[in-house]
Amino acid sequence: DIGPALPETVDFFSRYHCRLHFVDLFNEPFVQESAKSLSETELCKQFQKRLALPGDAKVDICLFGDFLNFLDEKALRAFDTAIRPLVHSRTMAHGFGVHHRAVKLEHRQYGIIDPETVSVRPRGGGRMAYHPHSQIELAEQLSSFVFERGLLLESGKLEMVLRSKTENVTAEEPTS
Repeated sequence: DIGPALPETVDFFSRYHCRLHFVDLFNEPFVQESAKSLSETELCKQFQKRLALPGDAKVDICLFGDFLNFLDEKALRAFDTAIRPLVHSRTMAHGFGVHHRAVKLEHRQYGIIDPETVSVRPRGGGRMAYHPHSQIELAEQLSSFVFERGLLLESGKLEMVLRSKTENVTAEEPTS
């Protein structure tokens, strides 16, 4: 999860035999303050450092929330490069985007209550600059994933389910 460890998400996954990895990238200074001054390579190194998993562990499910809409194109490419080694052929991702740029996503935190219900609450802390990306732009910049499904919500927000691109994946399958 790219956000904080919310109690409902921890509770939801507690019924499964799994390891959870929460990285609240929203509150990372290199994302909030330094992204414009860092090169894409430097940003990638910072993302790799924060996303690091023990050993050769891979991620089965990535919960992006609306994080991708708060990264400019350079940071989005750096994030994609950093996450690519962590995904495998069956990795899935969930997140929110926008149908069109006029839609404004607020700073929110998302938790999983059950397979059909997501909790939404205001995000505390500093506010990040907003960089909405169309589905086409996300597909170009987030090359580790392809769009599996999308659902346009009443608010103009786009709920997205993504899956890893198999050509970016080694023959190894997940270890966590």
